[in-house]
Amino acid sequence: MVGEVVRRVTGRSIDRFLAEEIEAPLGLDLWIGLPQSERHRSAGSSPPRSTSARWPGSTWTPCPSPRAR
Repeated sequence: MVGEVVRRVTGRSIDRFLAEEIEAPLGLDLWIGLPQSERHRSAGSSPPRSTSARWPGSTWTPCPSPRAR
């Protein structure tokens, strides 16, 4: 959705907009969908250890809907 808003406002794709307006001025490497060739530069990720998060085996339970009361 954001990509479409950027395209309609600027006339550029989200990739081109980020490259021209954010990456180049700040000297950054940004990716939307990391290419396989760049994965060695990426840090791994894992779910938080908190038991209150929405991960398998956690104790998190959703709040009941106000309509269900």
